[in-house]
Amino acid sequence: MFFVSEEIFEGKLFVYFIALQLMSYIEKQMDVNGLLSNYTMQLLLDELDVIEYYQQLGKTHHMSEITINSVSSMNL
Repeated sequence: MFFVSEEIFEGKLFVYFIALQLMSYIEKQMDVNGLLSNYTMQLLLDELDVIEYYQQLGKTHHMSEITINSVSSMNL
């Protein structure tokens, strides 16, 4: 990879570090809740990827594209 500055590199490295921590936490919760027998990490992320959260200023939020599998996956 080519980076223009060291700050950009450090920023990307930080984001990768946080993502790794989140992935580790999700995998641990999947194991604790017995989801590893039904899902791989990629399948779970694909299932949760379709969920979208919308909120307009001063109004309540709206979630869309929630499937039955998404609801069961969110119970980590």
